[in-house]
Amino acid sequence: MTMLPFTAWRQKQEKLKKCDRCLLYYEEKIDKCSHCGDLDEEGVKKLIEMHHDELISNSSLGKYFVLISIFIIFLLILSLI
Repeated sequence: MTMLPFTAWRQKQEKLKKCDRCLLYYEEKIDKCSHCGDLDEEGVKKLIEMHHDELISNSSLGKYFVLISIFIIFLLILSLI
C-alpha cells in the first residue's frame, strides 16, 4: 500500500525517449529531440561537450558535499567527547 502514491506519481510522468544524436532524453510525444532537433552536426557536438562538462562539474560538487558532511560529522563526534 505504500507504493501507491509512487505509482500514481510515476504514471503522471511524461514518457521519455533517448535521442540517437545527442543521447539526451526528450518527450516521446514530440517528433524530434527538443535539445538537438534544430542543430547541425557542429551544434550537436557542442551540446554534447557542454552536457559532459556539466556532468563533471556536478560530480565535483558532489565530492565537496561529501567532504563537508564528513567534516561536520567529525566535529559532532568531537563535541560529544
